Amino acid sequence: MFFLSLIEHTLRLPPHLLDLSLDKTIQGELESQFLDKVIADLGLCISVYDIRSIDGDFAFPADGASTYTIRFQVQSVSYSPVPVEQPKESKPFAPMVILGSLDYDGLSPVSWW
Repeated sequence: MFFLSLIEHTLRLPPHLLDLSLDKTIQGELESQFLDKVIADLGLCISVYDIRSIDGDFAFPADGASTYTIRFQVQSVSYSPVPVEQPKESKPFAPMVILGSLDYDGLSPVSWW
């Protein structure tokens, strides 16, 4: 099942990326950080869908990089969990059932053991 989720992230852009277009640079950095990664409680991120807002443009002291707060949507896919334990009252799971009679000639169930 596919989901769209809104994420707020603080992104640090190194100085060598500041001469490019800001939107394309941020899109590329977000894709490198989030694309094909599993995000807790969301699932596998398959695309950066939409950049909603770009706030800030501040630099920390002694750091040459610009820092932005970005709100964006990601498209993710989530799979239902696979049960690894069964309740006590349930019957044990058997992937196959052997049906046969001991009266048959040839490949009867007895010949398998």
